[in-house]
Amino acid sequence: MEEVLKLQDSGIELYRTLTELYYWLGEERMARILRLKLQEAVVDNITTRYMLIDERGLLRSREPPSMSGSGESKVTQLQWQEGTNEPEDEPNVSNGEDTLPKKPPTRQPWEQPIVGISGKSKPNANDIDRIYNDGLKRWLAYEETAVKIYKELANDNYWYKELLHEAMREVACIKESLEAAR
Repeated sequence: MEEVLKLQDSGIELYRTLTELYYWLGEERMARILRLKLQEAVVDNITTRYMLIDERGLLRSREPPSMSGSGESKVTQLQWQEGTNEPEDEPNVSNGEDTLPKKPPTRQPWEQPIVGISGKSKPNANDIDRIYNDGLKRWLAYEETAVKIYKELANDNYWYKELLHEAMREVACIKESLEAAR
């Protein structure tokens, strides 16, 4: 489940970045499509987090950098009140706090910066095509990774089947766009 949340968090960042990129390139139609994908990704991420709370009683939060100094994620095991659907007001600290093991972040293919973008001047037509296609390749890498992750979980949960089918449709559309650009 943690892998899904990491994927969805990076997807939100990717869609935000690509929305800005395509708007900057003057591709307003693509920017609108990606803005809608961004909104869907946020809803999917929140739904996944709700499922994590319901299934495992885990609350995953990210401390603001000013509070912890690092912006690290932390996981808290919620202690449920007996006979209710509500967590206790204060977590049971006698059991300690569950935290994720610290791992150095690895850059994913869709997180690589798209080179050649700076300032307000508009690039020429060849640069626009190259940058446009580089953005599509980052998006494709993300969606292909999503297909792999959701495929592993799709047998257990209808929610992941929906996400898998959506990612597969995106992969097909992006590949078609890249083929048309050749």
